[in-house]
Amino acid sequence: MFLYAPLPRTPLGDEGAYWIIGPWRERYLNIPDAAAIDAIIKNNNIPYHLHIVLATYLDWVPRVSPHSWETLLHILLSHLFGGKTRIYHFIEESGRSGAAVYRKDADVDISIHLIEGTFKNENALLKAVSAGDADKALSIMGELGARPQEEWSAEKLRNAKDYVIVLNTLLRKAVKLGHVHPAHIDALSSEISRRIENSAGMPELIRLVEMMILRYCDLVKKFSLSGCSPLIRKVINAVDFNLSAPLSLSALAEQFNAAPSNLSAQFKREKGMPLTGYINSRRLELAEQLLRTSGLYVSEIAEQCGFLDVAYFNRLFKRRHGVSPGEYRKQALADWRLC
Repeated sequence: MFLYAPLPRTPLGDEGAYWIIGPWRERYLNIPDAAAIDAIIKNNNIPYHLHIVLATYLDWVPRVSPHSWETLLHILLSHLFGGKTRIYHFIEESGRSGAAVYRKDADVDISIHLIEGTFKNENALLKAVSAGDADKALSIMGELGARPQEEWSAEKLRNAKDYVIVLNTLLRKAVKLGHVHPAHIDALSSEISRRIENSAGMPELIRLVEMMILRYCDLVKKFSLSGCSPLIRKVINAVDFNLSAPLSLSALAEQFNAAPSNLSAQFKREKGMPLTGYINSRRLELAEQLLRTSGLYVSEIAEQCGFLDVAYFNRLFKRRHGVSPGEYRKQALADWRLC
């Protein structure tokens, strides 16, 4: 089977383009046995020596929910073209193609239901995320959490997961508009993709959507380079992805062919803090993460974060948190056990 949708006429008057998804088989249908394959070969005058090739192909064709592809395609088309296109269902069986007809199944309404609850004011949602405004984004998403719970079949849950996958893609784009480096976006997006597939039910998916909003907005607040000049963007990326390297004002100025005094003044003007202060802040954030999630010694963590002097690292860390790195780790472990 295939799904296809004619794309709307472009501003240039072009038409005739299509989006096609397929081939696929009904999820709950068995793979054709040898007798069924023999019938297909006979009905379509296929040389019999291709029996194994055909069997391998039919085994390769993915078996999915018949409405998962429709849900995904509908959401994409609704977002891109405002619903100004139709989805057609094209069935190919035993080599004879059935008529392509417009189909609006009840299960496709699941995607509509989700879109109305979560994509209401979607432009405002994406704009809020690109600005890192979590409160506004969650407010727009509020209807999702207020929806009464219901029993969800495996097929409906698959459709909902497909929707959240699309939402994850759109939020990636929104964060990119916030001038966040793709490496930061990819790391979070990959983590979320795994969690979507591992979700066991709708309550978990709803919590995941809320988490996505918070995490993506936090990404913008922490790593957005919006408003920064090209030079400062390069410097910040050089710092963020090389925290263990020997970073200094003079080394970075030389790397980007800038006068140290000019770079220092420009960085403080654009970011509101000295370059050295930014470097230490990012290194300490990494140290916090490693103290919470790894079993490395404090001296090893200091080295991985670019602090060659462990005593200096301890002083900076205590000035930031009020406790030593070792005490911070004990508190983090105690908090984790209480969760």
